[in-house]
Amino acid sequence: MTLAADANSVIVINHRSHLDGFILMDTVPDEKWFTFAAKKELCDAPLLRTGFAGAGLIEIDRKSGKVALDTLSDAVRAMSPRRSVVLFPEGTRTTTHTLGPFKAGAVLTARQTGRTIRPIVIHNSDLLLPRGRFNPRSGTVEVQVLAPFSCDLTASVDEDVERLRSAMMAAFDLGRLE
Repeated sequence: MTLAADANSVIVINHRSHLDGFILMDTVPDEKWFTFAAKKELCDAPLLRTGFAGAGLIEIDRKSGKVALDTLSDAVRAMSPRRSVVLFPEGTRTTTHTLGPFKAGAVLTARQTGRTIRPIVIHNSDLLLPRGRFNPRSGTVEVQVLAPFSCDLTASVDEDVERLRSAMMAAFDLGRLE
């Protein structure tokens, strides 16, 4: 199944650079609709708030895990099958040469809404725009769309999170430039 035909999914991508969201917006086909979920603090700046609201961003208040999960799950349930929410399972940009630990939000949301997870691995965006830089370098970034990931409701949430991270890690390790 191509990403254009992807339906009933939660999209997860690794997060290495401020370029990641822009890269995703540029590469996802027009037939696939999506929006981002992000921590509420990003929406505190008036200019960002206006842009994010216009883009349909889902604000997540991370002070309470239950409230954050309920907000996210309710928003996903209200979405058409064609639309997906994009989550960064690491929670923030990583600073190491590997994927960071994954939070359980994507798995919990998929389990609560009955959606699959569509993992996407972005390679080398941190080489073009590392932390502390404001102007990206020239170069190539690879976007790898992985097979849909179905949660195993007979397994624990932690087991599903680790299985998802392992699948993304295998793809990440194969595409990493140093």
